[in-house]
Amino acid sequence: MNNSATSGGARERRREATATALIDHARRLTAERGLAGFTVEELAEAAGVSRRTFFNYFQAKEDAVLGVHLDDVPLEVDQSFIDSDEPLPAALKNLFLRLLTSTETLGRDVAVFMELLHSETALMKRMMQINEQRRRSLAALIARREGLEETDPFALAAAGFVGHLAMTAMHEFVDEEHAIEQDESADPEEAARTRFTRILEANFAHAERLFSASTTTTKD
Repeated sequence: MNNSATSGGARERRREATATALIDHARRLTAERGLAGFTVEELAEAAGVSRRTFFNYFQAKEDAVLGVHLDDVPLEVDQSFIDSDEPLPAALKNLFLRLLTSTETLGRDVAVFMELLHSETALMKRMMQINEQRRRSLAALIARREGLEETDPFALAAAGFVGHLAMTAMHEFVDEEHAIEQDESADPEEAARTRFTRILEANFAHAERLFSASTTTTKD
């Protein structure tokens, strides 16, 4: 086996482990003390890293609680989305599935995460900022794929609409998690991804049904 590939894989695993530790401790400390009740230094110490290392991963405490890495914002260009010959709705659905089912949040206690989000004004404000950044980045990505200007109203509207579908799917995911009985023998991360995929695909199907109906329904 190639030594550089092996060492690269080990480095990536260490980075993932460090990010996970910072996210977990940030959420624990926020739940215990509130977001204002601890410092970056205390968070870094709890995760076993230096303050400098923390800022290699996250811009602020809020981003650690949200699980938003430095390279997550803005949304990176997904070349497979650009190159896809699928219809735009299908390509967007698959893009969101790749993005959202690989996040740190799905495999953890999403209900606790959402409770923190709604209980801390600063977290909600930061999430809204991130969502706006991602909306504009996604609009630019859509425009590039479709051969439009970055500020084209169609691209901006499409990005906002599919972002809303994804957020709705996340809320449904949380509500369903409260209602269903968990299978303790199943891998929790894989089970979460499977459930979220099903919900998001259903939401996209509803949207397609809505717009197909609007083109065929006429008033008498």
